[in-house]
Amino acid sequence: MTVCLHDGVVVGFVDAEAGEVTRLFILPEATGAGLGRRLLDIGIAQARLGRNGQ
Repeated sequence: MTVCLHDGVVVGFVDAEAGEVTRLFILPEATGAGLGRRLLDIGIAQARLGRNGQ
């Protein structure tokens, strides 16, 4: 799981398993800054690593 903090407060996270992003959450007040896209990119990368067994 990857967590995004802003001033020490969790504002979003992403979690992945082999081959799939399982959870993605962003607080409504944290939207609009590209955080969701960045977390999704991280989740996809994590899912791909798990799928390839690396």
